[in-house]
Amino acid sequence: MMTLRLPAIFALFTAISVGALSSAQTPSFTQTASVHDPSVIKVGDRFYVFGSHGASAWSTDLMNWTQVASSVNQGNPRHFDTFQSELSELIQWTNATSLWAADVYQLEDGKYYYYYNVWTNHQGYRSYMGLAVSDEIEGPYEDLGEILRGGTGVSGFDPSVDPNTIDPTLYRDTEDNLWMVYGSYSGGIFTMEMDDQTGFQKPNQGWGTYLLGGGHDQIEGPFIDYNAETEKYYLFLSYGGLGANDGYNMRAFRSDNPDGPFYDPAGNDMSQVTGPFADYGLKLAGNWRFTPVEGEPAQTVTGYRSPGHNSVIKDPATGKWFNIFHSRFEGRGELHEIRVHQMFFNEDGWPVMAPHRFAGETQGSYTAAEISGAYKVLNHGKDITGTMKTSEVVGLQESGSLAGADGSWEMVDDKNIRISMNGTLFKGVVSEMWDNENQRWVNAFTAISQNGESLWGSEVAVAARTGDVPSPELEAVGNRVVDVSESLSLTLTNLAPVGDLELSYEVEQGPEGLTVDSETGQVSWQPIASQAGNVFEVRIQIYDFYEPNLSDEVAFYVYVSDSQGSSPIDDWRTENFGENPAEGVAGNGDDPDQDGRPNLVEYALGTDPMAPDVDTASDVELVGDKLVWTFSRTADPALQFEVRARSSLVGAESEVIWSSMGSANLEGDAQVEVDVPAGSEGQVFLELTVDAFE
Repeated sequence: MMTLRLPAIFALFTAISVGALSSAQTPSFTQTASVHDPSVIKVGDRFYVFGSHGASAWSTDLMNWTQVASSVNQGNPRHFDTFQSELSELIQWTNATSLWAADVYQLEDGKYYYYYNVWTNHQGYRSYMGLAVSDEIEGPYEDLGEILRGGTGVSGFDPSVDPNTIDPTLYRDTEDNLWMVYGSYSGGIFTMEMDDQTGFQKPNQGWGTYLLGGGHDQIEGPFIDYNAETEKYYLFLSYGGLGANDGYNMRAFRSDNPDGPFYDPAGNDMSQVTGPFADYGLKLAGNWRFTPVEGEPAQTVTGYRSPGHNSVIKDPATGKWFNIFHSRFEGRGELHEIRVHQMFFNEDGWPVMAPHRFAGETQGSYTAAEISGAYKVLNHGKDITGTMKTSEVVGLQESGSLAGADGSWEMVDDKNIRISMNGTLFKGVVSEMWDNENQRWVNAFTAISQNGESLWGSEVAVAARTGDVPSPELEAVGNRVVDVSESLSLTLTNLAPVGDLELSYEVEQGPEGLTVDSETGQVSWQPIASQAGNVFEVRIQIYDFYEPNLSDEVAFYVYVSDSQGSSPIDDWRTENFGENPAEGVAGNGDDPDQDGRPNLVEYALGTDPMAPDVDTASDVELVGDKLVWTFSRTADPALQFEVRARSSLVGAESEVIWSSMGSANLEGDAQVEVDVPAGSEGQVFLELTVDAFE
């Protein structure tokens, strides 16, 4: 390294005076129920869900369920005394033997209104929606008649444009007006105003207002609710086929109005979208499984398959939002159960779904230190697929870096988190949740991107280690020069004892093609021709797999030379000293003109190595309370410039205030400025150091 220290006159010139976990409880899931397409209503302290086939169930804690009815013909009680005679008009139109997704809503008269429906392929295509009423939530219900019917036999009916008259759910707007959203496949999703006195639709609306879908796209199960805090209406839907292998998944949209238009996070007006619809909407969740990590109690886990046809509710007693849906499971075929996951709203007012089923948790306040750790992270993507989305381990380091993935993270406040991963920003929330597979309370996060992808993280459920867990310490690596025709190969060394650490190496920054073996720390790279003549910064991290805050980093630079041609500094030597210079003349540290500047500095500054240079003080001036130094610079990426400042020539520590290397080395003047210390004795000394990759 060559140093150019400003002479003492600069010091004289600048000596100018200037004026807690929820683990108190262990959740218990002992009673399950099966209700396909569950639509929720709270009555007293009970949450009821009504769904397809005449099934229903209730719960007081949203964890354990009591089955009420299992079909139109079986229940305690069943909701219709005699399905075949009570709903004879539906049966005559559709030839149905059961019912599809129902909704029960309580109107101002205190009675409960059961919105029943079905679709069949009778005579090609037919659907029917009707209404029944009861004084009691569990029935029995008395039929009031038809709301809508569709299909073969309806004049002018076009199933690619007109709606399938099924999947109704009721909601209110901010003016307390009653609405019904409905539809499935066929012509899409529609909404219409309802009469609060009768429970039927208001007259002269036809099919109502079109919201989205159509052309037989796989979209169904609409549910709308209003969030007074965000002042938005949220539309929830399910995409895809409902079978275990079909990729059923839940989507969300929002609007300022009860009848739309509804938008996705990317700002698309869904009433104007013609498809493919899989590319649109916020995908809350599809098939997923958190892959077990070595050391966790559960090494065999069961993932969710085709979760969907959800309804949501804000519990007036707690203020918590819940997402209630049915799900199938890996290895269990078409059997399905009710699942409830808490739902939150991120800083932008979009819903995010908890990765784990509700277990009584209450979101607390959290710091970055508390949330940092190793997480099983999965991205639900946007596709409709029967393939399981699985997790990989990513570390959230307290410094804000990620281990195991490219990106960073931060706590926006004590609940909201932002994660930038692989070039995408996700915004969400953190909370403690119950990992039922591993029977532990863990930290977890749920976040979404502007593209509508959901990113989930569940803390690795490994017990705290009691052995030796020292932080790793990487041995420093010096800068390297590698010829473009050769390869770089070196092994990083951890100087600290390994103890019980599970160490992993990863490249944080480096040229294209550079890799590090995650287990051994072996660094390998074969440069390509286009990289010749460039300097690349390499940063490699070592971290503990389970506690990513136990980490260290090594940084160094690599210059790619080209053996097929001479370097710029070689050309400079030949130009100034000839082909065969005498010994002690052309070396980097030689000073043939004896002006105090060795050849490397002369080359770097573009000055003449054979003629003494003038006093450089003329290149320094005081501008206000800043000392400004201007000097020339050569555009050679193999040079590294540093300017340091210190308060005295002897004993004082120096501070790097400017540096340049690689592509930042531009031809021409460089300008460096530094604050002049206050006070009559204030002084500052500057020095320039130049290093070269050779």
